[in-house]
Amino acid sequence: ATKFLIKKTDISEVEVRVLSNRENFPRQSQSIFLVEMEIEIVEVPNADLVQILARKHSLRDSCKSSRQGSPERVSKSARETPEKSPFSALKEKIKGNFCPDKAKVMTASSLHNILEACLVKAPKVSFNPRAIQVSPLFVSKWIDYSNKYGFGFQLSDRSVGVLFNDSTRMILSSDLQRTDYQDKFGHGKIFPPDAVPWSCQEKSVLLNYFAQYMDENLTEGGDVLQNKLSKRQLVHMKRWVRTPKAIIMQLDNGTLQVNFFRDHTKVIISSGSSESDPFITYINSERQSSTYRLIDIRQNGCDIQLRDRLNFALAVLKEFTELDGERL
Repeated sequence: ATKFLIKKTDISEVEVRVLSNRENFPRQSQSIFLVEMEIEIVEVPNADLVQILARKHSLRDSCKSSRQGSPERVSKSARETPEKSPFSALKEKIKGNFCPDKAKVMTASSLHNILEACLVKAPKVSFNPRAIQVSPLFVSKWIDYSNKYGFGFQLSDRSVGVLFNDSTRMILSSDLQRTDYQDKFGHGKIFPPDAVPWSCQEKSVLLNYFAQYMDENLTEGGDVLQNKLSKRQLVHMKRWVRTPKAIIMQLDNGTLQVNFFRDHTKVIISSGSSESDPFITYINSERQSSTYRLIDIRQNGCDIQLRDRLNFALAVLKEFTELDGERL
């Protein structure tokens, strides 16, 4: 098998042409659609030479055609059952990896509106609703080194990341097998730690430094455990803000976390069972965590400690909504 690297620059479609001099392996040509990130390494069976021809196309059109196909193609495939190409398995694998069905990410505006409606309706009581057995992803450790490099953090699944001062991002998976890098425009590349591209080597060294420092010097911020995430689910830090009262962190999956300095409590708002029912996780000063459904808080109320922290989070979401140019 011949291995080759496909790099994505400003292209969204790459034609991969496999050339062979063997009599029993005819020439094959396939188009592969790329979405969001580059393909790292692809294996082509029985190939003596691989040529990669790149053509510029609309990213939206490429992804659409790779998922659905045109009406002409559909009708043709309904009439014919052509023999599968040796390259078809490769194409299907790449389509599955790079045109996934994305889960909707909570926006600051939608989360603000849901939380505001909850706090208006929730009765004022001296107790919290029954907790549920859910372990949301949250920031368990962080270090502010923004005076020189950036903001480092560890998530509760033990993946470690950095939001650098130049707005680039890098995160290392919990099994130490995969590094995910995003430039300031959100274009990503994934590579194993032992094959770091030259352009990312300095930041990879800094990432490992942050990881070692947090592992040796910082304690976990709560007792919530998170299962290891799948290959396409590494989560980056979207932004963070430090105020005299708290540090606020928002992940790129929409999760909002507020760590309060005075009593070391934390409140985390994360995706729930539906868009209108996110999870609320409260970690007390003893690092004991409880997670509630927002709909249960709306119906049954919550104590003053949790309500005050949710009101603070509501004000943060309003600011983030304005930063994002959204409307409430």
